[in-house]
Amino acid sequence: MSRLSHLAFACLAAALLPGLAHAAAADARWGLYAQLAAGGTWAHKLSSGAEAVARYTWVRPNEELRAEHRLQGGQSVTVETITPGAEPGTLTVMTKEDEAAPTRSVVRLNADGTAVETFVASSGVNGRATYRMPDADHYEALTEGQIEGEWREVYASVATRVGE
Repeated sequence: MSRLSHLAFACLAAALLPGLAHAAAADARWGLYAQLAAGGTWAHKLSSGAEAVARYTWVRPNEELRAEHRLQGGQSVTVETITPGAEPGTLTVMTKEDEAAPTRSVVRLNADGTAVETFVASSGVNGRATYRMPDADHYEALTEGQIEGEWREVYASVATRVGE
């Protein structure tokens, strides 16, 4: 490589590395939610047979993420505001469903790439949802409720990226 090539490479690296480092930090801070936001719109198939669409958009990049979930036909189901949690490796989710009071949940980002959200359902039952992305174009969710001391599946869904 010539000196000019070395100089050009060094300039390019200096220009790109801070952005790449920032992206890596965002991915570490947001886990799979960074990928969901990058994917934009996701089509869900629920185990009940229902279909829904979720759209993830940054309100403030790497500070506040909005997720809007709609059932097939356009009816709004939930709007979530997702922000970094109080503890490292966590996110806080404020969920608003129709006329109900907002609820708060906590998502723990795991080293294996999964995310586990814990919450109390409007029925008072403890709930958890485990999310994972087997690849960049799909994610899966398993929602469970704690009934009589045991975790039982409430529903599962598989989502496919459909656009920005």
